[in-house]
Amino acid sequence: MTTSLGVYCGARTEIRTNSQIECSEVKEYNACAKSIKTPEKFDCVVATKCTSLNKLIRQGKVVYCGSEVDTSTAKVCCPRSSRRFVRQAKAPSEKDPYSIARQKCYEYSDARYVTRIIPSDLPNKPPIKTRNLDCVKSQALIYGGVEAQLKEFPHMALIGYTNRPDSPINETEWVCGGSLISDRYVLTAAHCIRSVNWVRLGELVLNNDTDSSQPRDFRIAERIPHPQYTGSSIYFDIMLLKLQENVQFTPHMRPICLYTSSVLASVLHNHALITGWGRTAAGEERSKPLLKAKISFAADSECTATYKGYDPATMICAGDKVQGRDTCEVSE
Repeated sequence: MTTSLGVYCGARTEIRTNSQIECSEVKEYNACAKSIKTPEKFDCVVATKCTSLNKLIRQGKVVYCGSEVDTSTAKVCCPRSSRRFVRQAKAPSEKDPYSIARQKCYEYSDARYVTRIIPSDLPNKPPIKTRNLDCVKSQALIYGGVEAQLKEFPHMALIGYTNRPDSPINETEWVCGGSLISDRYVLTAAHCIRSVNWVRLGELVLNNDTDSSQPRDFRIAERIPHPQYTGSSIYFDIMLLKLQENVQFTPHMRPICLYTSSVLASVLHNHALITGWGRTAAGEERSKPLLKAKISFAADSECTATYKGYDPATMICAGDKVQGRDTCEVSE
């Protein structure tokens, strides 16, 4: 089970005819002025060159402009004051994993768009291709957790156990959750390592063929637990699962962006979401539908006093003191 930290979807619609691309926004030079009604000046710049992009994403204020559809050259309305510190974007480096995560987030964001073909009403004119964002607007959470919506958490994965490596999929027991973080890797808990052979993506309600979700099962090729995980403690309980084949992204299954900022609780207004198919109470059956709930971050001083070995530099301390909601109740 993992905490879901989402990225704002923005708003953009484009119309493509043959090799020509026409943006539904007005031209770049005044698109930002018309879209953002504030005294501050905004310029239409390539997203990777806007130093305020992460701040805009956290505030849900990303406004796209221009006509580029390639994620590496997509443009956003960037505060003019932030451009004084803009430097040429560098290629991702293995020495800086955050840069790789940010670059992949831009690349994978293209999976949010769905292309539709609209027949032309005019003779001798080709059909029109439209690219629209296919994002689900989250509903307010009811206290205690509620069922997730279709396509609301397309990164969520089910981790399955079998008695034998060659066991068929219908003998799988789905007992762990994870998050798709690329087209080949799923992030999960290291304590889920025993006999895991399958990953299911795109599921909403387990074993329900009428909910319009489009799940697909993938065999696990490799298990990569954290090198410091021992199995006898709760620390370093994290693992990567490498799939045997690449995932073709759809509105029902696509990666979540890895969070790269050192600031977390204040950015998220001191709350986070937990999602999973786990038990909702001790002794009960695991939930069939995917569930979501809101929890609060705890102060580092409180967690340090309560949990021996708590390290705020590498750990998140959050939960619900009143109802006891946590990932142990939502997913195991």
